Order: sequence, then C-alpha cells, then structure tokens
Amino acid sequence: TLKTIQSRLNEPDVIPEEVFKMIRRQVALWKGTEMEKFLRPETLFNKTKCDGYYGGRDLPTNPGKPNHEKGF
Repeated sequence: TLKTIQSRLNEPDVIPEEVFKMIRRQVALWKGTEMEKFLRPETLFNKTKCDGYYGGRDLPTNPGKPNHEKGF
C-alpha cells in the first residue's frame, strides 16, 4: 500500500496538499453510498484510477449546491 501511495506522490505535478483535496472529495462523494467500500488506498491510489480522482479534486461534489465539506 505504501509503495502505491509513494508512487503517486512521486509523479510530476502531484502536490501532497492537493492529494488531501482528492481524498476529501472522494469521501464526500462516496460516504454513505455503495461506493464507500472503495474508500481505501488500493482504489484511490491505483494508477489507472488515481489520475481521474486527482484531476477532479476541485470539482464540486454536488453541482449546483454549495460545497460545505471541510473536514476529513
């Protein structure tokens, strides 16, 4: 698991603080849903999925509604 996370953190243009935004967004999207079971490092930091999650880190979790997710 740590190797997978470290691999993503070592990629160019990946900023650790932005990774936390990615994680918070996925938690906000998936918590309380069927997808919650995938809130694990193997999913969030898998090379084939991580790029998409990281790329969407600034997107709203509920389009059209204010984003109030501040905690983790």
